[in-house]
Amino acid sequence: MSWETGVIQRQPGVVEAPFDEVLVVLNEDLDYLGLDEVGQRIWEILDEPRTLDAVVGTLLDEYDVERADCERDVTAFLDALAEHKLVARA
Repeated sequence: MSWETGVIQRQPGVVEAPFDEVLVVLNEDLDYLGLDEVGQRIWEILDEPRTLDAVVGTLLDEYDVERADCERDVTAFLDALAEHKLVARA
């Protein structure tokens, strides 16, 4: 899926719970994903619908990472979230 256009939003009905150092996010079908520190930060950024550029821009302000690497990694992460029906393009 291409995330470069449109707005990314969390799917309704997703439940989240901290477990040790991981945040577990669970959809209505009981499909879940464990998020590490950076994954948790992206999930927090998506508390409101955002564009890919807005997510990447926030991460670039907070982490020492190159834009191309950040865009690639965020896109892959969003693909994983979408595969687990946790986010979608609005």
